[in-house]
Amino acid sequence: MDGMAAPFVAAIAEIGLAMYLTFVVLFPLLWLDLLSGDGLMLAGHVLMLPAMAVAMLHRREEYVGAC
Repeated sequence: MDGMAAPFVAAIAEIGLAMYLTFVVLFPLLWLDLLSGDGLMLAGHVLMLPAMAVAMLHRREEYVGAC
């Protein structure tokens, strides 16, 4: 892997992690019957947007620098 691809792979991994972590955090609520399956899907996808924004803000220069 060349030096140019490594930052992109890390950025993709961070976005992917942000997407999965929103659901991981909510799974205990599902297991305790405090949240339905539909509620899990709704809350997970709603929380996914700010989680991805945080991951993108962490690498702000890479996203803005391309303009």
